[in-house]
Amino acid sequence: MDAAHARASVPRFVRDPAHDLFGEGGAIDAMFHPKTVAVLGATSQPGSLGHQALAALSGSGFEGSVVVVDPGSQANTLGVPVYPSFQDLPTKAELAVVVTPSSGVFGAVEQCAAAGVRGVAVLSAVDTTDQHFSELQRNVCQLLRQSRMRMIGPGCCALMNPSIGLNASPNLPMPVPGSVAFIGQSGSLATAILDWGRRRIVGFSAFVSLGALVDVGWGNLIDYFGSDTKTRTILIHMESIVNMRSFLSAAREVALQKPIIVIKAGRTEEAARAFAWHSTCTVSDDDVLDAALRRVGVLRVASVEDLFHTADALSKERRPEGPRLTVVSNACGPGVLAADQVAREGGEIVALPTSAAAGVMAVPDSTGTATPMDILGDGSSGPFLEAVETAIQDPSNDGVLLVLVPQAMSDPASAVQGLLAMDHACKPVLLCLTGSSEIPQEQEVHACFPVLPTVSAAARTFNHMWHYSYNLKAIYETPELHAEVTERALSQRVGELIAAARREGRDLAEREWKEVLSVYGIATVGRFAGETKGATAAPLDVNTGAATGPDGYELQIGSRNDPEFGPVLWFGAGGRFAHMWVHRVVGLPPLNATLARRMLERSPFFGGLQALAARGALNLTTVDAALVRLSQLVIEHPSIKDLQIDPLVLSPAGALALDARITLHGPEVEEHDLPRSPFRPYPLQYVSNWTTKPGETITIRPIRAEDEPLMVAFHKRLSEDTVYQRYFQMVTVGRRTAHDALTRICFVDYDREMVLVAERRDAHTGERSIIALADLTKLYNTKKAEVAVVVRDDCQRHGLGFELIRRLVDVARDERLENVVATTMTENRGMCAVFRRLGFTLSIDPGDDTVEAELTL
Repeated sequence: MDAAHARASVPRFVRDPAHDLFGEGGAIDAMFHPKTVAVLGATSQPGSLGHQALAALSGSGFEGSVVVVDPGSQANTLGVPVYPSFQDLPTKAELAVVVTPSSGVFGAVEQCAAAGVRGVAVLSAVDTTDQHFSELQRNVCQLLRQSRMRMIGPGCCALMNPSIGLNASPNLPMPVPGSVAFIGQSGSLATAILDWGRRRIVGFSAFVSLGALVDVGWGNLIDYFGSDTKTRTILIHMESIVNMRSFLSAAREVALQKPIIVIKAGRTEEAARAFAWHSTCTVSDDDVLDAALRRVGVLRVASVEDLFHTADALSKERRPEGPRLTVVSNACGPGVLAADQVAREGGEIVALPTSAAAGVMAVPDSTGTATPMDILGDGSSGPFLEAVETAIQDPSNDGVLLVLVPQAMSDPASAVQGLLAMDHACKPVLLCLTGSSEIPQEQEVHACFPVLPTVSAAARTFNHMWHYSYNLKAIYETPELHAEVTERALSQRVGELIAAARREGRDLAEREWKEVLSVYGIATVGRFAGETKGATAAPLDVNTGAATGPDGYELQIGSRNDPEFGPVLWFGAGGRFAHMWVHRVVGLPPLNATLARRMLERSPFFGGLQALAARGALNLTTVDAALVRLSQLVIEHPSIKDLQIDPLVLSPAGALALDARITLHGPEVEEHDLPRSPFRPYPLQYVSNWTTKPGETITIRPIRAEDEPLMVAFHKRLSEDTVYQRYFQMVTVGRRTAHDALTRICFVDYDREMVLVAERRDAHTGERSIIALADLTKLYNTKKAEVAVVVRDDCQRHGLGFELIRRLVDVARDERLENVVATTMTENRGMCAVFRRLGFTLSIDPGDDTVEAELTL
């Protein structure tokens, strides 16, 4: 068994802190793959919710059995047998569907828990604004904790698995089986989405609405469908997010393997206010939500049409590497419209190579550049297909958009036949068929290409695709180290200053905020080498990139608190030109250098900054560093309510904060009520020094994304024997040090996995190196975690393996896990001894010469 491969291929889960539940994946699976479904509250009255739900279940071709549990009736309803209690059922029910009046919901859920039902879907509607809803929510959550049963709803209006004929969805038709999982919150779009699937020949692996989100939430189902082999794409219609941390953690884990596309209600202020009127959830600022989704690789679209088109395209085509698109059309007008739309959406039009110019007319795009795209000739498909082939093979573009328009001399059938025979696996190809009511070989075309109805839809779809790639790349791009996040003393000193000010009910004074910023590596006047008190700087003309004075350029950065997302970073123009660029770019901490640069790139004046940097007038990395350090400050100190540095002066020497203000939450705000980031910060509590058996002092700390170069060097110094004992087979150094492989180790979500490294610093050069690594990975569907360790050959038998695993066992206890497991080889006697000393129970599997170790916490 390849332990590394096994760990990477097993989906991981996150404990839901809202209800102290790990996310019982087995119970969720029982909802989508039950053998027996019991309905509580079904009636024979036509038109009632119970009658409609039972009709859907019994008439959908469900492979299992459907029963009604009703102590007050013995008569069959719609031919479905009725039993007085769960104890009277011939077989145990895995799924219960509750359709009782709202007053009977808790009693029905209580019956299900007592009978050992794994999952419950409550279709009954409840008023979330009613004063009794909070009591219902509290009682249900307590019941679920005790039983480990999971519940969707109340107010769930759809629960479908077409592959087994399961349809617990009143008045909704069963879709065909497929690879798209849809998660909604209400029934408002259900009919439209199912109709789209039918018309576009798109099938669903599952279709579910969550209702009031009392228990099962977005994160639980994203995790579940992330591990579902039948699901390739996840679509979400969202009205509110409950338990943001769980949602973002699950989305970040799954988005790299499967596209997650969201349409979120409440984009405009008017819509947000309208939704807030009938919701118990706070509606967050829309820019902040965009930043959060971008941060975890989730693609957000603005319309239902874009949701459908983008999902279709990403399910059929590979992701584009960038924004460069070549348009090939058999008509001038639509080609120009497509080019205009692509440019308007932020893409780049790339001309066909000169070699393809014969028979191709140069049509100017929206920038006035001649872009060959209009195929001329006698109407035959030959020139068109030749240009398509050239565009697909051209390395200067990232994708191709084909626009086919029926004309008097055209031959669409021949063109379509040629496209179907063409290999385009190297890059995405989108097809726009305009003005035609009939498509030759329609089913084959839809199966092979994303087919868009208009050039505008095609341009938006391509731009959604490359933005999706761009955001994923940012998440896993190795950043430079701009802040030493392992220095606990920094956080402790600032914490003392902030605590003293809060006790007095005041904000930080000038001398205090200067010290706070300086401690976190942001220079201030009087604390900056070579600067004198009272230094001045000129504002930056970010429109032209020209200096307006001799000494520097002014920006502003800061942080504010959002009710859902905690601290939110922002960046904009400063000084006297701030009013010209009122737009603020937002991001969520913690940041690394790559994420900080992505914030800058979204600024409307980033081009001006680049021009200044090219002339040596400023160093852009100093802005990256300031944002990284600011993010570290606000995430480690949630008592900071608002922070603004204005101006932050940039010069070739660095970045200098001339003025700032830091306001704090008052002493009346309890520690547990302080706003927290949905992204778990770097776990400083697990950083400490330790002395090895030979007497060398090293640092043991959690890994970070910036450690990838150190991990490459670490793997290059492992012997073949050490590699074999860790991975149970020979894994080449090239495979172990590939970026994609190391992202699974360095770019961890600390909610799901903890990786500790032992770091040595050379006493003379200060050079850092990693000499040992151990990871604790939470296992999907369980309250277990798997532990593994590997130590560099020259540092073995120094006590590192024992110490690292001991610390990870403590982490497991902090995370309230129940068991820690490990697998090692029978010949690895040293590791077997380590596990015995730590209290693990060992069992030998003679079949494959492995030892299974397990510790009950």
